[in-house]
Amino acid sequence: MYHIRKRKLLFLAVVLLAYSCNNKLKILTSLYGKELEASQSHLFSPSKLILYKDSTFEYSEGGPALKYSKGVWILNADKKSVTLGSIKGIEQKIDKQLVDTVFINLDGKIVKLRSKKKVEMNQTIFYMSNKRVDKATIKNPNDK
Repeated sequence: MYHIRKRKLLFLAVVLLAYSCNNKLKILTSLYGKELEASQSHLFSPSKLILYKDSTFEYSEGGPALKYSKGVWILNADKKSVTLGSIKGIEQKIDKQLVDTVFINLDGKIVKLRSKKKVEMNQTIFYMSNKRVDKATIKNPNDK
């Protein structure tokens, strides 16, 4: 009797773990190409984060100067978060330098997948907006 209960409990634990991992992947795929916004003060535009299906991302933050980053993301082993890695030297590939634009490095930043409409980065919550974004084509300067 004890072994049957133990097997049922083990089976239930495996099913719950599989569901949890699968659910986090569904959350990630629901975010592909959607604009995620974090509200700022009324003087500045919101921070925006976009995760693309091909494992790339774009990030912009309003303020006295526009902060911008572009790079790749990697799904972590826990399947509950992604790690960002910025493209080095991206400012050299943009022909016309934007006024007051700062290119920031987001290497190693963790984006936690909270729900299908919400992620968290640096204790800032990003909510999904209704905008769908077409991918911009800025190439990695290290690629030949």
